[in-house]
Amino acid sequence: ANAAKNSPESHPTDKTQPAQMISVGALNSRAVRLKTPLYPVGARKIGVQGRVEVQITLDENGNVLTAKAISGNAVFYAAAENAARGSKFQPVLVNNQPVKASGFLVYNFTL
Repeated sequence: ANAAKNSPESHPTDKTQPAQMISVGALNSRAVRLKTPLYPVGARKIGVQGRVEVQITLDENGNVLTAKAISGNAVFYAAAENAARGSKFQPVLVNNQPVKASGFLVYNFTL
């Protein structure tokens, strides 16, 4: 009997093996629960608005492992990252198997 949990077709040199992470692009539409970021008080007081893109990594269950703001006004970074970490997504499937995935979220901060 094969002691490994991987199927016999999986080989370490096989690049289609689902053990690696895939990039899926925009993830807003895959959200099961998309947490709304808190508008920073200082930004609200002076009327600052903007768009922030947050790079995220998901585990096999659609939970956020990492969240890092990569573009937009830095005043919104912490709020956007915290909201991303509190969000939940549909698992990403490759060959009907859930895999780790990376992508991004877009948050629009408007008054």
